[in-house]
Amino acid sequence: MKKRKIFLIIVVIAILAMIGLGFAFGNKEDVSTTYVTTGIAKSEDLTAYVNTNGMITAKSSYIVYPKATGEVTAIHVKEGDKVTKGQVLLELDKSGIEKQITETEIQLEIAKESLLQIINRGSNNYKTSYKNAVLARDDAKKAYDDALALYEAGVSTKTSKDAAYSAYQQALNAFEETRSNYNNENSDSEIKIQELRIQSLENTIADLNEQLEDTYVKSPIDGFITTEDVKLLSIVGMTTPLFTVEDLDNLIVNINVSQYDIHKLQLGQKVTIKANGLEDETFEGLVSKIGSKALAKVVGASQEMVIEVEIDVTSKETPLKPNYSVKAEIETAHVESALVLPYESVYVNKDDELVVFTVTEGSVKKHIIERGVEGIFNFQAISDSIQAGDHVILNPNEEISEEIAVFEMEVKE
Repeated sequence: MKKRKIFLIIVVIAILAMIGLGFAFGNKEDVSTTYVTTGIAKSEDLTAYVNTNGMITAKSSYIVYPKATGEVTAIHVKEGDKVTKGQVLLELDKSGIEKQITETEIQLEIAKESLLQIINRGSNNYKTSYKNAVLARDDAKKAYDDALALYEAGVSTKTSKDAAYSAYQQALNAFEETRSNYNNENSDSEIKIQELRIQSLENTIADLNEQLEDTYVKSPIDGFITTEDVKLLSIVGMTTPLFTVEDLDNLIVNINVSQYDIHKLQLGQKVTIKANGLEDETFEGLVSKIGSKALAKVVGASQEMVIEVEIDVTSKETPLKPNYSVKAEIETAHVESALVLPYESVYVNKDDELVVFTVTEGSVKKHIIERGVEGIFNFQAISDSIQAGDHVILNPNEEISEEIAVFEMEVKE
């Protein structure tokens, strides 16, 4: 009897509970009740990110090759040294070139002295020839004037006068020829040849000096020696790598961004960088370069189209080094006091509209919204009809409408 009474009490309680639920759901005729889980619309700051992995490299990196072939006679730096642009890193044997320069300079001095002798010789010859020609011309002119005067006075014959005139013309022609020869003497082929020889020797010396300069291997940038691939007394050529010089004060992160995310990136966007092994530290960066074309990259077992992006590391004096693998979090958008909804609250209808349903005391209201900034777990809803604090149905489907009554089984914060 005692067990039967307990059983009857339980049945009565169950019936009363069912009656109570009927009243709780509004007791509407022909209206079914749908049990839903809801979230809460919030007003908060929202930041959108693109996350990807990358590799640290130096912004400027050069492999240094010699410009000449020869034996290494001196090495002035070692791996890890800091160097400046133009600093001599290594020297090649230059004894042969220096000997050639000395010999060519001697030949040049001899050629210059020979040119002066040619010019002076012509000048001295001219002085003597010109002086004799002037005297002969003047004497012949005086003799002709005297013969003419005697002829006109009737003392001398015409034959004597004509002979004196002929002698004068010969002296005059000799004078003109002497003067013409001197004028042509400074452009004589001998002088020209000597001048060309001098020019050739000067060009040879200039070329040898350039070759001498090439025996000094210099740093192309300010940076650090990160690799040293040469030994003293080794023979190197123009294809022999000697050093790698990298600008470790200016590092970049190379990343690949999916074609589906690249539209979110812009130059100058802020980046948070974390290195594997340095998880407790974060470093700052900025997007500095976005590739102009997509490239096919194998990701896992599939191929994906990505765009290469560079990030300048703006944090100074970091422990980051080239070839470190890092994680890059790129801030693509930020809005303050945004209306934020969870992603599970959105339903895309047959018209491709974004639909959100709110619940107020069991009643459903439909809202057409636009999507703004997208976060990791939630997004900005652009709507004039939804307010912060409203309850939104999570994971809605085509069965949700304003005609049904709902019961909130759970409200997720």
